[in-house]
Amino acid sequence: MVRIVGRRVPADDVEEIVHDVFVRAYFGLAQFSGAVSFDRWLAGIAVRTCYDFWRVRKRTELPASALTDDHHRWIERMLSAQSDDQFRDQAQKGEAGEVLEWALRQLSPENRAVLTLVHLDGYSVREAAELLGWSLVNVKVRAHRARQALRRILSHILPGST
Repeated sequence: MVRIVGRRVPADDVEEIVHDVFVRAYFGLAQFSGAVSFDRWLAGIAVRTCYDFWRVRKRTELPASALTDDHHRWIERMLSAQSDDQFRDQAQKGEAGEVLEWALRQLSPENRAVLTLVHLDGYSVREAAELLGWSLVNVKVRAHRARQALRRILSHILPGST
């Protein structure tokens, strides 16, 4: 649980959100049908609890000036990267994680949830739909719109970008 939640919420809030996951699971035990494994059922509750965390929490606007020159250089490389392999290689760097976290905070909770599940955690669209309790079409559309929004956010902080 800590790993799932820790990837989705700020470190200071992980303990509280994990607690909320277990409380929700306890009260929802009657709805557990056994159609999916208990681990998968619990992971779905964790993902939805993290999603609710971002929905309820007011988005904190962080200025692009909070990013360092290294962050700006990473964004330029990421935007010019042509393949997922190049993106994954770049994502291993510390600057990438910091920039990505900053950019994800700018997204809506729905877009953040979809991008995190599909592109960072590697779940299939179908698995993400199951975890979020959304339709397959909704996840596909959200993922597409979320990628566009992330590109816009990152491109607007680069000097000379539109």
